[in-house]
Amino acid sequence: MGLKSAFKKIKDRKKFRWKDRAYKVHTLDLYAKSDPLGGANQAKGIVLSKFQKEARQPNSAMRK
Repeated sequence: MGLKSAFKKIKDRKKFRWKDRAYKVHTLDLYAKSDPLGGANQAKGIVLSKFQKEARQPNSAMRK
């Protein structure tokens, strides 16, 4: 332990903190980048395509 060893300890902590997965995900904001719905709940999911489907026999309504 030298007189300036505190600086090395701080530097090492900063370097090795990147090995912690939670720190890395939080700092680089990886959750937001990998979230396809952009934080919205599933009920408000993005509609890729709409199509109509005919109902089966006794009913003549069109379903979306």
